[in-house]
Amino acid sequence: ARGLGSEWRDDAAMAKAYAGSACLAAVRKAHQVMGAIGYCDEHLLHWLHKQVHAASVAYGSSDAHLDAIIERI
Repeated sequence: ARGLGSEWRDDAAMAKAYAGSACLAAVRKAHQVMGAIGYCDEHLLHWLHKQVHAASVAYGSSDAHLDAIIERI
């Protein structure tokens, strides 16, 4: 039987998986648009990419969250 908080846990895991993947995709697209300047210290994109990447793997990667959801189904 599923506990009272399990649906919230699944919702949070799905949100984390989606948001992490979406943010990484957006930053990667920004690097394509900006070109080499996005990797220079003169532009904030290099810092943003580091922050997004760190946040996307904090508390588990998208794959780890999706695997946990699949196991509970």
